[in-house]
Amino acid sequence: MDGVSKFDSISNDSAFNSFQDPETGRFFSFFGNQGDVVTIEALRLEQQFDPALWIFEGIFSDTTEFFGGFSDLIDFEDLGFLNFADDEIFNPGGSFGDPFVVVVLTLPGTGQYTAIMTEFLSGDDDGGDGLFDYQITARGIVNPPESVPEPTTVLALSIFAGLGCNLKRKLNLRKCS
Repeated sequence: MDGVSKFDSISNDSAFNSFQDPETGRFFSFFGNQGDVVTIEALRLEQQFDPALWIFEGIFSDTTEFFGGFSDLIDFEDLGFLNFADDEIFNPGGSFGDPFVVVVLTLPGTGQYTAIMTEFLSGDDDGGDGLFDYQITARGIVNPPESVPEPTTVLALSIFAGLGCNLKRKLNLRKCS
């Protein structure tokens, strides 16, 4: 899945300074291995969209699973918080900075991760459709395995295989390999 891009949009109905608002945030999940270097990049496609990007360890579709944060908004104290980025390069023509938001991080563990796109100080001009369009791209991401058996499952299968071999030997059936 390396280099996969997705076109999406975020509502312009949010309140001023809503970069922490889970109601208007867009959630994307991905799988990664410990030590992978992942780059997630968002490119605004609307001039007055001010994108902000949050990265969390774990898979979330909303913030009801976050614990320990300062509020019900997305914040730096939420469970699994890894990184935050805003389009921080100053734009002398307005407050909407660099059109790119980029997060580069080394994954701390193997498993699911969540990227949440929000908006910060976006203007009123959303192209007339009430949505700010953007493109989000992830690099360095791998597909998860089809299924990863739990250690207890592997142990149980080994025990049952051993019992089956012993039963075959007692009944003088085929040899176990």
